[in-house]
Amino acid sequence: MKLTTNDESLDDELQELYIRSSHWGLDIGFEEGELRFLKKMLHVFAIPNLHKDDALKMEAFGNRLVEQQTVIDTLKTRLTGLLKTIGPLIGRKDPKIGLGFLEQLATLENEIKQLAEEVKDIKTTLFALVETIIKAHSAKTGDLIDVL
Repeated sequence: MKLTTNDESLDDELQELYIRSSHWGLDIGFEEGELRFLKKMLHVFAIPNLHKDDALKMEAFGNRLVEQQTVIDTLKTRLTGLLKTIGPLIGRKDPKIGLGFLEQLATLENEIKQLAEEVKDIKTTLFALVETIIKAHSAKTGDLIDVL
């Protein structure tokens, strides 16, 4: 089923949609930066002789970060495709927009929000684990500097 209209405001709506979608790229880029930071953090706190449970948790975080990077790569590709679809429609006299296309936009927006929530969850739980590791290491050695 296709949604078609001769409404003159459709061009403005398409421009707004293009701009909004472009901003999603910034959101994805922000989350990608967060992942880079968290990966560095994992490497900094890869302390030799780390308690086995903590080492397994750190490894699990590493796996989650790899999974989220795959999600980011997929979202970036899909977003690029959608922007390439929207761009040529702007300024056309009779652009045709299907409901399927609008559903793709809504789905992509939701997946970007899910990505942000997942990265936030990883960050929160990783920070808590690192705090625990620092406290345990400091209690053993009496020196926080050894960890950092």
